[in-house]
Amino acid sequence: MKIALVSCSSKKRAYPCAAKQMYQPSQLFSLSYQYAKQHADRIYILSAKYGLLDEDQVIKPYDMALKDMPENRQEDWANYVLSQMRDLFDLEKDTFMILAGRDYYKNLIPSLSHYT
Repeated sequence: MKIALVSCSSKKRAYPCAAKQMYQPSQLFSLSYQYAKQHADRIYILSAKYGLLDEDQVIKPYDMALKDMPENRQEDWANYVLSQMRDLFDLEKDTFMILAGRDYYKNLIPSLSHYT
């Protein structure tokens, strides 16, 4: 299975909504999400606050970015996301299409066998 991991963005809607709608004000997120819809079997969103989000999960707006966190907090975040991923995917067999900045993937890819 090919799973897209799309990072969140600083531009957000001002009200609670599905994760796939929360970040739509960001052109980069919108383009990444559309690309993922065409090329992946499933889409999940990497959120600095919530970790790994199902695209339909309803969330509240927030102001947080991994780039503003110290390295040890980024590592804690990645470990949390990896635990979420292990519950949903086969990290050795599934392919992960990463549409995210370096801060969001650098601590994830050592645990992923197949990624692009």
